Amino acid sequence: MAEPTKDIPPPFSFDPVKYRTYVDVMAEVFRQRCESDADYSLRKFSDDLGISFPRLSQIMNGKSGLSVSSARRIGQALGLDSDFLEFFVDLVMAHHARSETEKRLALVRLQKYFTTPQYQDIAPIAVDALSKWYYIPLLELTGLNPEGAAPESLALALKLDLDVTIEALDKLVTLGVLEVSKGGRYCKKFRKMVIERAPLESLKTYHREILRLATEALDSQPFSEQLRRVTTVPIQRGLLAEARLFLLNMEKEFLARFEAGDRADAVYCFGFQLFKLADKESL
Repeated sequence: MAEPTKDIPPPFSFDPVKYRTYVDVMAEVFRQRCESDADYSLRKFSDDLGISFPRLSQIMNGKSGLSVSSARRIGQALGLDSDFLEFFVDLVMAHHARSETEKRLALVRLQKYFTTPQYQDIAPIAVDALSKWYYIPLLELTGLNPEGAAPESLALALKLDLDVTIEALDKLVTLGVLEVSKGGRYCKKFRKMVIERAPLESLKTYHREILRLATEALDSQPFSEQLRRVTTVPIQRGLLAEARLFLLNMEKEFLARFEAGDRADAVYCFGFQLFKLADKESL
């Protein structure tokens, strides 16, 4: 088998916000090499990386992971500079490290790449952003296309009246998270909106609306495009804080793996509930 290619300069800039998984990085290198060489193939790519073709196919399809040592070797063969290489290795560790502690530490290290102005905490406007269920979906939908989106298409996508859609979009422009292009399309000003804190009543209202949408989706969408799991589990109340933290970390891992940003082609609602049904004292 061929030795890994050495000292290949990266054909693209290190922009960590673009890459949510290590497979994204590998796919981008492969795409760039195909553009510069019409005869380039996945089999040649596997030779350059020093791994077998079946193994590369499994990795690219998410059916197999990488060890830390393999990640470092492949990252070097990809031609990544030192900062990019460490980022690539941490993406691998966040999913495939041997221990949960190592995974959590990798996620912590990755957080530093996502604290730039590209990420905006909209907590100061949370009352407005959460007052209607469609505000945040509108934000995310405007980011699916680099040129933004027209209000007519947004209204159609979310099944809203056009007047309601325009009013919400203009409100989001006023709040500073959207901007309007010369062509009248609405564009996100930040790659990702997050809510670190929000008023309790606003959160309650928002979750009621999301649960309503989830109920409607039961009958209006193919069940094959949904995932619904409900488990009733007896737990110790003393472990509730740990359980909450576990679920929050699970959410972060899910987003790190699947959130596609401006490369996405759809917007889904991901959520879960943990609430008490009864306690032992009530028996």
